[in-house]
Amino acid sequence: MAYRDQKSALRTLSALANTQGGYFTARQAAETGYGSAHLKYHLEAGNFDRVGRGLYRIPTLPYAEHDDLLRLWLSSRG
Repeated sequence: MAYRDQKSALRTLSALANTQGGYFTARQAAETGYGSAHLKYHLEAGNFDRVGRGLYRIPTLPYAEHDDLLRLWLSSRG
């Protein structure tokens, strides 16, 4: 198993989600170092919210102006 720098992964995922109204996809999470076990842990801990199939949100980030359109756009990408 490869080492995963947790702080770096969180910074990268947070920066990406911040540009997308706080949302990110499961694919984007995996690309930044969050596998399915990591996602499950953070969902249970309340750090991430599941908002749809393969779509998540960091609840501490601000919502975008067109939140509903962002969710649709991200959901349709994968």
